[in-house]
Amino acid sequence: MSHSDNTTSDLSLETNRLLIRPIQETDAAFMLILMNTRGWLDYIGDRHITSLLLAKKYIAGLLREGKSHYFVVSEKDSGKEVGVLSLVQRDYLEYVDLGFAFLPQFHGKGMAYEAASSLMARVKDINQTILAVTTPDNTASQALIEKLNFSFLKTIFRHDQPLLLYIHTTN
Repeated sequence: MSHSDNTTSDLSLETNRLLIRPIQETDAAFMLILMNTRGWLDYIGDRHITSLLLAKKYIAGLLREGKSHYFVVSEKDSGKEVGVLSLVQRDYLEYVDLGFAFLPQFHGKGMAYEAASSLMARVKDINQTILAVTTPDNTASQALIEKLNFSFLKTIFRHDQPLLLYIHTTN
């Protein structure tokens, strides 16, 4: 999203199984759990979110910053939160970066693909080019990124760590 773009701040989507809405401070309990899963810690990084208060402050920071658009994904039937999607303009990338993280019990059920493809379809007119990055050992994310029709661009280094950079362009 560009700095002047506020079209995602109130964006809500619905798929066959999922509801996707902007993150709120009331999502702190869910984020506390998600950010301390093995997958988040291993592939995204430890943000040291160890309490509900720290989770609320983390979300408040995301909302205040304006360069990050986080969305909570929940099951339509149960209302249970299953994961998050993000569109972030990172300081080391030219274009917005698509991110995703789901609770382990929802891995392999196609929910991340369903949610991410729905979000990308909605924002493709705003963002002609979307990037995605992942670690070389995160093969599950690589598979999802490729299923979303991203193409491998190159390996970049961030804090001396290799990251695989993918690109998706809509024309």
